[in-house]
Amino acid sequence: NITNFVTVTLPKPLPIKLLYFRGESNNNNNLLKWITTSEINNDYFTIEKAEDGFNFEEIGIIAGAGNSNTDNNYQFTDDNLINSTNYYRLKQTDFDGKYSYSNTIVLSSDLSNNVFYNYATKQLEIGDIKNGTVNIYNLQGQIIKSITNNNSSISLSLSKGMYLISVQTENEVFSKKIVVK
Repeated sequence: NITNFVTVTLPKPLPIKLLYFRGESNNNNNLLKWITTSEINNDYFTIEKAEDGFNFEEIGIIAGAGNSNTDNNYQFTDDNLINSTNYYRLKQTDFDGKYSYSNTIVLSSDLSNNVFYNYATKQLEIGDIKNGTVNIYNLQGQIIKSITNNNSSISLSLSKGMYLISVQTENEVFSKKIVVK
């Protein structure tokens, strides 16, 4: 008698379900906020910051909820602002030491730095632009996408080519060329 065994590997549930990770620039600090809708064995969050978008350093740790099926609100204030533009991400660490990263957000007192093409993720990143309109034009001058009153960071996929990004708020207007390769 030969008995065959089949091994079934079930996917491990994600350690957290992140509803959002966003931030807002205030006068002398950046406030980072995130919400999880569930957590499994979540030990802690490490807040990481980079001034160039690549070389991240730890700037703080917030304890996780461990195991939870309810919404958990978190926040962290970065008072150490040396540059006008700062990039942030969350590193989530489980009790067993395994970790994962959130999306990267950018906060800047210079509004033009809130729009950039992230070559690592191949996404157009638009940071928090309060009470503003973002228009994306192709080379023929046609509007590809228009976003109004963008109060949270978003990421967009664009086809290869060159685009003109125009941002208008109550206090500022700027345009920027973006090349998607």
